[in-house]
Amino acid sequence: MGKGCTEVSSSRPCPICGKPDYCCFYQNGKGYTEIICKRTKSQQDVYGQDGRIYHFLRRTQKEQNSVFQEKELYEAIRAKEKDDWMRANKKGPYNPNHRGKWQDKSKTSSPVAANIAVPEPIHYEIVESIKPISHKDRDVVYKAMLSCLTLEDYHREYLHQEGWSDDLIEKHKIRSFPMRDVIRAKYSNFFCRNPYRKKLARETMAKLGSDSLLGLPGAFKDKSGNWTFAGPSGICFPIYDADGYLYGIRIRMDFTDCGIQLEKDRYGQRFYEHGKKKYYLQPFKGWYVFDKGEKIFLSKKDQGYFTEHNGQEKFIRTSGKYRPLTSFFEDQKEKEQNHRIVNSYDSGCALESGTSLYADENDSYLICYLTEGEKKGIFANHTMDAPLVTFPGVDSWGDLFTGDQNHRLIDILKQKGTKMFIIAYDADKAVNESVLNAQNKVLDAIRKEGFYVGVANWDESCGKGLDDLLAKGFQPSYDIL
Repeated sequence: MGKGCTEVSSSRPCPICGKPDYCCFYQNGKGYTEIICKRTKSQQDVYGQDGRIYHFLRRTQKEQNSVFQEKELYEAIRAKEKDDWMRANKKGPYNPNHRGKWQDKSKTSSPVAANIAVPEPIHYEIVESIKPISHKDRDVVYKAMLSCLTLEDYHREYLHQEGWSDDLIEKHKIRSFPMRDVIRAKYSNFFCRNPYRKKLARETMAKLGSDSLLGLPGAFKDKSGNWTFAGPSGICFPIYDADGYLYGIRIRMDFTDCGIQLEKDRYGQRFYEHGKKKYYLQPFKGWYVFDKGEKIFLSKKDQGYFTEHNGQEKFIRTSGKYRPLTSFFEDQKEKEQNHRIVNSYDSGCALESGTSLYADENDSYLICYLTEGEKKGIFANHTMDAPLVTFPGVDSWGDLFTGDQNHRLIDILKQKGTKMFIIAYDADKAVNESVLNAQNKVLDAIRKEGFYVGVANWDESCGKGLDDLLAKGFQPSYDIL
């Protein structure tokens, strides 16, 4: 995330596409807010999900994403800038000899300026945040933490269904991340073999002979000053750097981040009620309803929830299965009232990236595959015996080129012998414009670095993702471009 950018979230989704991830709010040099929507490729004004009109400003230089600004704000800013220019250059009503008549400039007022209502730009004070410890040190701490966890049976069953063996699970120390302590304490019928998060922190520090987890993304201090962990419950997938250090963790969430507060019945099941019907949310499978005593799961297009929007009923689709283990979240109250960027987690810190390299010691680096998602990367590397670079999102490929020259990930791969990159994004790129655009952009950027490039192809009926395809015993074909 670049300087001046704030990631969207479930509590503050992108006003253009309505999604809680990938997009961001950008504070420009004049202090006004712009929206970078990485899903909307329009270069025209658009209606946002909040019913407002957003004016297209430009494309970002690097990823060529669309940048918008609320149209009313844009027009007010433009009017004020025009008025300021006219004042400075003695034009129009500010010309001492305007319309052939001499005017007393001190008594001149602008009819344009009188109607301008531009909010003052907000300049946020960025409160110094905790700097994460080195990748090497994180590797030690995360491995100690994972050794205190186990993989819950329902998570293991899910991975088995996805084609994972117990050996592959153990090789990468795939573990379950427990739900928050407050939920477990309130709903004792939640069965979990893993320790409470506060206890997990104590056990991790005991293994390290330390009394602090400062600088570890995901760790923070609670109100009592005890170390614990943030993040959703789910399956932990490791994120490795080019040296093989485990520097981050991404969690496949048990529950979809739906952006609304769900109720819980006496059995601990999460639901919301609409039209005298209760909609329940189940780990991995999504929303379902009871019809004549039978559990009926909703179709993919119906995965979402109803809400009131501007006095009218609106259906909002839910998306997003993965979240990074991080302990940085902007305190919205501090930001809105005091104009300060403050981490709401005491002594917490953010995961700075999410790009991972999965490779075994004996793998040939001649051809390197690129895809989205850690689960796909681990399984594909194990099945294909080829290195896999994975991004947390299709638009996150810029991490390949981040850093000093000769120390970027793409430079390291070149040093390891990589001659060709093959992009293996999901098969729905044929109908998903945002995925196709992201693929074309990363292809162009890699080609400029002197590599051969190719695109992996397969029929979507054989599996949406690369891991789905491989789990069914198929291999992708690819076209060299």
